[in-house]
Amino acid sequence: CIDSEYVLPILDVCQEDLKGEFYTILPMGKADMTMDMDRSDKLLLKHYLYQMVLGVRDCHNVSVMHKDIKPHNFIYFPPSESSPFGTVKLADFGLSSIKTCIHPHFIGTQVYTLLDRPPEILLSGPYDNRADVWALACSMYQVYKGEYLFDIKSERTAISDIITVCGVLNDDTWFGVTNYPLYSRRY
Repeated sequence: CIDSEYVLPILDVCQEDLKGEFYTILPMGKADMTMDMDRSDKLLLKHYLYQMVLGVRDCHNVSVMHKDIKPHNFIYFPPSESSPFGTVKLADFGLSSIKTCIHPHFIGTQVYTLLDRPPEILLSGPYDNRADVWALACSMYQVYKGEYLFDIKSERTAISDIITVCGVLNDDTWFGVTNYPLYSRRY
C-alpha cells in the first residue's frame, strides 16, 4: 500500500472460496472527479487539482506508475474535521506497476484511456513516469474546464488531434519522438 492521504488505501483483501476471485475493500467516497461540480469556485477547484498532483507524486515517490490516470480514478471525499474542503484520492491501480521490478521504460499500448494517452504510447515508443504526468495534465484540464483537452475520436487520428492543440511533434518539441516505431515525418 502507498502511505498517502491522497491515495485511496486498501482496507482489506478477501478471496471468494468458490471461484477463487479476490476482492479489495476500499473506503467509499462520494463521487469521482467527473461529477457535476460547481466550477465557479476556482480556489476550491485548484485545491482539488493540487490534491490530484499530490496523489500522483506520492505514487511516483515509491516507484509506482499508475498507467490509468483519468478523472474517473480520482475519488472525492466530502469535507470533514481534518479536511474542511474535502479530499481527492487516487484510486484504481489495476494497470499500475512498480518501476523497480521491470525494465525502467515500459512498452505496450493497452494503458491509459485514449483521451489521456501520451504521444509516446500512441507511437509505440518506450515510456516512463512522464506518461502519468501527461495523463494527469489531461485530467486536470477536464476537471477544471469540464471538457476534454483533445477531441480524440479514434486511435488512428489521436496524434493529429494532439498536434492540433500542442503543435508539431519532432525531436525539438518531444525528445526522441522520431525514433518511435510509428512516428511519421508528417507529424
